[in-house]
Amino acid sequence: MPQAVSVSASDRESTPVVHTFAPEKMQDGVWTFREFTSVPLSDNLFTVSSRRSSGKIRTQLRLKNPVVQTETLNGISAPKLVRTGYINIEIVVDETSSLQERKNLVGVAYNLMGATQTNMDLVLTGGQQFY
Repeated sequence: MPQAVSVSASDRESTPVVHTFAPEKMQDGVWTFREFTSVPLSDNLFTVSSRRSSGKIRTQLRLKNPVVQTETLNGISAPKLVRTGYINIEIVVDETSSLQERKNLVGVAYNLMGATQTNMDLVLTGGQQFY
């Protein structure tokens, strides 16, 4: 069983920024990891859970990316949530699947979301649709 430790991932900025998420808490089998910022409202979060039921292994990863701006009213500045982006990933495999089958499934999904998949990237990040 792996230990919940800090996880780092780079974004797609022209100079990539490394985002480090620290384990925060576990509740009802769901771990929450937080990228701490100076304004808690703007902290990026991800949750991960894994459970077994009906002969399946179900793993969920959810990423929450809030965008916050400073709003000034009557000379008082305060952070304000402007919008939030979400990603939900669910992996469902049979308990009898091999480790290599699961690794291949995750690998293909990971590579489908890569920037080099030009058409997929236009759909995933550009808000476009296939025709």
